[in-house]
Amino acid sequence: MIDGARPPFLRTRAFFAGGLLLVALAALAGRLFHIQIVRHEHYEARALRQASSLRPVDTRRGDIRDVNGVLLATSTAPPEAPSQLSVDWHSLRIAQRADFSARTVLELGCLLRMPAPAVADLLRHAFDREATHPKYCQYLRIEDKVPPRATPLLGAYLHAVGGVRGASWSGAVTFEKRLVRRNTFADARDRGERYFGLCNEILGRVVDDGHGTHGVEGGFDLVLRGRNGVEEIRAGPAGLLSHVCAGGIGVDPIEPRDVYLTIDVRLQKILWDALREGFENLRNGYDPFTRRTTDRRTNALKASALIMDPHTGRILAFGTWPQRREALRLFGEYPVKSLRRWLTAGRGEPIFDIYEPGSVFKCFIAAKILQEGLASVPGSVIWEGGSSRRVPGRRLPVTDAHPVTDAGLLEGFVQSSNIVFSILAERLGPRRLRALLAQFGLGVDPRDPNDRDPAVMQQLWPQEWKDELKGPRIPASIPPQDVTSMGFGMAVNVTMLTLARGYSALVNGGYLVDPHIHYAYAPHGGVCGMQGSTSGAPRRVMNDEKALATMMELLRLVVDEKHGTAHRLVQSGLVPAGLAFGGKTGTSKRCAKELGGYNNRLYTGTFICHAPAERPRYVIVTRVDVDREWPDARVLGLYYGGTTAAPIAASILSAVFRDSPE
Repeated sequence: MIDGARPPFLRTRAFFAGGLLLVALAALAGRLFHIQIVRHEHYEARALRQASSLRPVDTRRGDIRDVNGVLLATSTAPPEAPSQLSVDWHSLRIAQRADFSARTVLELGCLLRMPAPAVADLLRHAFDREATHPKYCQYLRIEDKVPPRATPLLGAYLHAVGGVRGASWSGAVTFEKRLVRRNTFADARDRGERYFGLCNEILGRVVDDGHGTHGVEGGFDLVLRGRNGVEEIRAGPAGLLSHVCAGGIGVDPIEPRDVYLTIDVRLQKILWDALREGFENLRNGYDPFTRRTTDRRTNALKASALIMDPHTGRILAFGTWPQRREALRLFGEYPVKSLRRWLTAGRGEPIFDIYEPGSVFKCFIAAKILQEGLASVPGSVIWEGGSSRRVPGRRLPVTDAHPVTDAGLLEGFVQSSNIVFSILAERLGPRRLRALLAQFGLGVDPRDPNDRDPAVMQQLWPQEWKDELKGPRIPASIPPQDVTSMGFGMAVNVTMLTLARGYSALVNGGYLVDPHIHYAYAPHGGVCGMQGSTSGAPRRVMNDEKALATMMELLRLVVDEKHGTAHRLVQSGLVPAGLAFGGKTGTSKRCAKELGGYNNRLYTGTFICHAPAERPRYVIVTRVDVDREWPDARVLGLYYGGTTAAPIAASILSAVFRDSPE
């Protein structure tokens, strides 16, 4: 400082810097005036051409169809709650119709693919504020006046415009797309909800978040669901909206794929009706053979059935009654806790449940005996007579409910003699009995890496259900004390599915088919989207033509011969006249630890058959579980497979072949 004053050059610099700042501010203000006032419309149009926004792209859930292409399950908007598009006029705060310019009509017409006059009429009716004044109706329900097909597109347009223009649409417009899974299995105009509970056993259901929980919906969830994407919406040069898959910005959606099942809806409904009717008849004491109601009510616990094509392995129908809701009502207080959970599970018993088949297993014993040449038809006497046979090392004797005299293989099979087949099983021995299980696909050998059954299970259900498919296993060795029991179907584990698979090999020429419930390709042409392949070519496990012909004759005699265990089906007229079929009955005790193991209270009756007899089109397995004492110990009803499970199979046969017995 000089005499307390600033140097003159500093004052000059300050004036110069201030002048530059004022000039810059003036230039900036002029530029803003030029952009906001003079060239406002030009820059607004330019911004619209360059603006874009992202919106989610929701994929539909794939459909489920049966073998004939009948729709079983699809996603649809419920009629009582359609997709809603509501406008809050208080939040919108725009002048009446002021925002709907010619450009808006063009953009909306491009999106809806509608001519401009139709769009203008749509907007006029949808946003008629005189008809829906905010004072009386705060929310305008557009779906009341807009065609349902246009409502989702209109909602998407309003969201897109809100994102592009920065308008107040996003807060004022509410768009809700609510789809529900419609199970058409339950649709029957004349029967209401007769099949509603049963259809969940196979198809399962879809929860609110769009994921399947169980059944086909859960097992094929990844295939049916696909993947949602993100789409970029960009304003075009003329103000029209263009849709661009956003590449690195967005995500391309993966379209879901439809699933084609081998299930036949007609057969499925026949099976369900027969199960329900047969179950109720047993519990009400109705005798289908005499068509009279008696006081010998049967305390049936569950009835199950399965229908399979013996030549291809396609599962055409299966089911169980009662389902979970009905089972909880009937067996909520069941005293045997180890069985209560099984009774109320409501899952696919024919596919998963492992049990001892009883005398049905004699089909495979007889086939192996004929193949090995250890007996013949006609042949020598195997058992000379009596109702009891003592076996060394066995605590209880082998008994027959109906003693046979001078019985060979023919008489023992037709009359289902436990004594005859215990002798035949001992002739086979442990090694050949184990080979029998592998030959007819009645179990999986965990020691054999080439065993085809793991692949079969993956074809039957998708990979997501792999842990659930723990079918019966072939033991490493069969103890000597179990050999006699295996002769009449005890000490051996099967499921109804493996039973049908092995039985099919006896009636289709000796070929072991791979059971499956879905197609890798649509049955009528075109890819249905499933990964993997269909069932492989069946392998022949029995080449003895004479033995196969003998087995077909034995199975037919069980039904036709007057001493056969299933002859009452024909004698009473439960099957159509002229329908020739064959089959085998079986009865086994059920083991329950709480009741001391095997007992005279819990029984399982099974019946397996094929029809027509010469050229079988169907293999049918039915099963009924019975508790002879609960809830009333004085009521001791029927429990044999020929009197519990066989009438259900006859009802199925009667419905299937009512019009064409051939």
